[in-house]
Formats: sequence, structure tokens, C-alpha cells
Amino acid sequence: MYVLTPCVLLLAEGCASVKECAGTSAEGNLGSAVNSPYDEFAPVFYGARQLLFTSNREGGTSAVYKDSLAQFGEDIYSSDFLRDGFAPPELVHNPPLNTFANDGSASFCYNASRNVVEMFFTSFSDADTKTDADIYVCEFANGQWGNPAALSVLNSSKWDAQPAVSPDGTMIIFGSDRDGGEGGIDLYVSTRTEEGRWSMPVNMGSKINSRFDDITPLLSEDNALYYSTQVLSASRTFDIVMATLRAGAWTEPVALPFPINTQFDEISPAAWGDSLLFASNRTGGCGGYDLYAMHLCNDVIVRGEVLSPAHMAPNDFVVISREDGTPLKTVPVRHGVFETTVPSRSTFVLRYANECYDGEPIEQTIETPCAVDPVVVRTRFEIPDRLVRLTFDTYEIPFFVTGYYLPNTTENLEDLRLRFAYNLFGSNDSTRYIEFPGDMYDGYASEVDRAMSEAVETIRNEFVLFDNPCGEGPSMLDITIEGFADPRGFTPVARYAGAEIADADQGVFARPGSPMDNQLLSTLRAYYSMLTIRSLLERMPDYNRYREKLRFRVVGSGVSDEETPFELQRKIVVTVKPSA
Repeated sequence: MYVLTPCVLLLAEGCASVKECAGTSAEGNLGSAVNSPYDEFAPVFYGARQLLFTSNREGGTSAVYKDSLAQFGEDIYSSDFLRDGFAPPELVHNPPLNTFANDGSASFCYNASRNVVEMFFTSFSDADTKTDADIYVCEFANGQWGNPAALSVLNSSKWDAQPAVSPDGTMIIFGSDRDGGEGGIDLYVSTRTEEGRWSMPVNMGSKINSRFDDITPLLSEDNALYYSTQVLSASRTFDIVMATLRAGAWTEPVALPFPINTQFDEISPAAWGDSLLFASNRTGGCGGYDLYAMHLCNDVIVRGEVLSPAHMAPNDFVVISREDGTPLKTVPVRHGVFETTVPSRSTFVLRYANECYDGEPIEQTIETPCAVDPVVVRTRFEIPDRLVRLTFDTYEIPFFVTGYYLPNTTENLEDLRLRFAYNLFGSNDSTRYIEFPGDMYDGYASEVDRAMSEAVETIRNEFVLFDNPCGEGPSMLDITIEGFADPRGFTPVARYAGAEIADADQGVFARPGSPMDNQLLSTLRAYYSMLTIRSLLERMPDYNRYREKLRFRVVGSGVSDEETPFELQRKIVVTVKPSA
């Protein structure tokens, strides 16, 4: 009778040294500290260090159940995992197993909605017939275990056993030989509703079940189903297979490799860290079915590509940290690629690092699965070029007088008022689109002066790239200045009243008397702002050293599309970008 399945709450630290059975040399055998000349199967960890398993060894309490294959009945034993191995097994009294005839090992889960630990296990309701095994549940609350109760919705008049509950407690899978299945013993699934009730069990279908026996399921924390099936062996021995739940459907089961599976029986898979506990009757053990532990999860290979700007030195690194921020390793990038291995069943944060990069942190999070075959997780970092974009939105002032094209600096404001005073502006309809600057523009002018100084200082800060100790540095610094106008239109007689512009490098041409519109106004604002910024740069002592590496570009962007007051739409945007 196989009446076990695991649902691990806490995992042990790893395999300890074990005392071998007399004459045994079988790989992974847990040794005579746990195994006996009888059968041991159905392992499961309860808490961090308590191993529960089923055995029909002498000395149990279920002697009422025995047959030609089992001299003694089956009981649940416990062995504590110690630093130097396993303690001698004892009959389990807490949890309250071994209270029925022939108990099977348990599956534990925490029910968060009710704040209780649930234990699912199997026992015969009638030890004499040995045909009507049922699934029971009991709860641990307020420091003690309650009385077991049969889960009538899961049970039938046939053999129902080996419950495996999912880590979140919402799904349970078990074996049954009830009528209507695919073969002998099939796996059935039931889900828990939001009200806490279990649904009627459903056969898991021909993808999971075969026309032979399918038994001892395990639901792991990473949505994998492990169980034993007879379908793969011509001699109908049991092999452990794995299927994964993806998008609500199970994948095709895949057999685990040798030496987990052999030509003998392998049943009762249980999770133990990155290893798999299971029972096998292979040769070289202590006798009958023995418990084995073998590595299940291989390290995961992380392969990545890094695309960085051409002028950035190739001294890239990727810093890998655990989910809690603990650094794990630093991996160098060679020729734009990197590769390393990390543990399975974990979440890691990958962060790009380069002493020449001072932009926003570039990070990615990866999750590593548990797989017996090598798994490669691929990732890619695209490092943006250094880009500084100044919109001056924080100033919340108009950068231009209504209708005017020169930025409202203190110097330009004084000049504009003189033009009004000498009737150069506003004296005829062609220039009345330009507002007379009232007293509030004095306050605006000091802020515009400060904004222009900010733009100049930002550009100067980028000069360090030309002397970049990290690499060759960029060959040019592109400085783009966009001008904007608000959506108010112009009269047909409105004319440009400034000096003639014929700048072939910038593609800006304007003659006095040219018809004025918002497109021309935005271009003129960008152009005159460029002249202002360049004039301020020319006053800097290091300008001549880098002037040939500065490439200005003027863009008239027409009417601003921002939903802000009209006066705030009279603005410029300065973008500074290194280029190869």
C-alpha cells in the first residue's frame, strides 16, 4: 500500500553523512540510520528537520494489517535531521498519525485564510478488506492537533490514497482505482473554492494517466508534478516522471534521468532542497524499498548580451544579487557577452555596472527553475547613450514675451523695451502681435538668465567626455535646441521685424518683412536661443578647446502640444547627446 505524498513547508539544508547498510554501495541510499531490511517509502519533511516516512518494519502498531508481501503493518516513523546524519527513527505521535490501522504518510500545508496547518493522510477504513483506503485531514491550531476527519468529497468506495496538496493549499492530487479511469490506479485532482470547499475530483486525463498504475504524486513549489508510472517500462516497474503546469494545462510528462530511475521501482518522490527523496527497491540497499536522496536541480546557466554606446569603454560588469539584496557575484562582460551559473529555485537581480556609466540603474530580475537537464536563462542589456534633456519646466514662467522671438533675458528685455520706446515695435499692425513687456517680465527675465546659465553649465559638464579616461570618448557633442509657440494665431499683416538671417549651417533663413506664423516663430525662438547659449559658452575659458566638437542644431517645433497655460508653452527644449 502506497499512502504517502509530500507537501514541504521548510526544506532541510542538504544530505548528511549516512551509515551504510551492510554490504550496500547504492548511490544516494540514506543508510541504516533510516532504512531497514523491510520497506521504507513515502518520505516527507515536516518542519525544517523532521523526516516522516512509512515503513512496515517490525515494532509498529498496525500489525492488524499484513499480507503475504508485508509481514507487519505500515506505520509512520519520524527521524530528525541532525548535523552528522539522521537520528534513529521513532513511531510518530505528533502529528497524531498511527491512530488508525495502516496509516500512510502525510502532506502538510498552511491554510493562510484560516491560520491553521493542515495535514492530509490516508488510512484504511476497514483493515480486513484492504480495499477502501480513504483520505483524512486534521488541523493544527492553538498549539494542538484536532481529530482527523474523512474528506468525503474526495473519497469513494474504492481505494483513495496518496494525497499531495499544493504549497498554497488550493489544489490536491491523489491516487484512486475508482471506476471510469484510464487504467488501474489513476491520479485525480480537486481544487479548493474561495469558500474553502474542495471540488469534486476530476480524472487528470490521458496526458497524465496511463492504462497502467500512476501513483505517489508530489506538487512542488515551482508548479511541477512528480509522480510514478508503469507506462515507461516493459516490465511494468515504476519510474518517476515530471510534468509542469503552464497556462492552466499540464505539459507532457518527462522521465527523470538515471540514476534516479533504474530498471527497478522508483516511487514516492519528495522535495528536499535541490534534491529529490524517493523510495526504490533497487539492489545494494538495506532490503525491500529503501529511501534515497539524489540531486535534482542543476545550477542554471545565465547568458547575457550587453549593447553599450560605441564611445563607452568595454569594462562592463554585471553584478548579481539575491532577491534580498545580498551580492552573489560580479561577472565581467567580454566582447559584449557574459555567462555564469547561479543556483536553481531562486530569484536574482542583475545590475549593469560600468565606471563610465552614471545614468539611471539598469536592472533585470530573473527566476531560476529546478530542472534535471541544463537550463539556460538568456538576458539582454541595452545601455542608452548619455542623453541630457533640459525642458526648464520647473521654472514655470514664459521664456518669451508674447509674439517675440528673442529669449526674455535681462539684456533682451531691456532692448525690447527700447524698441517700443522708439516706436520700432507696436507702431503699426505688422508688429502689434508682440506684447509690450510689463513689469512682471522683470522677474521672468532673472529666471530666464538662470535657465540659460543652467543650460551652459550642463553643456560644459559634458566636456569631460572628450577627455574620458574610460575610453576614447565621443567625437562630437550634439546640442539640439527646439523652439515652441503657443496655439494663438497671427493676423495676415504680421511680419518678422528682426535682422536678416541667412544661416546655411542651421538651415534658417528669414528676411525682415517675411510673413509671421507659429512655425517661423518657433524656429526663430530656437535660433536666437542657440545664439544666446553659444555666446555664453564663448565666454568660458575652456570653450576654444572644445568648440570644434560642438555641433548645434536648431529645430522649430511649431505649436506646443502640452496642455499647459499659453504663457508656459512659449519655451525651448535643449538636448545634449554625445555621438561617435
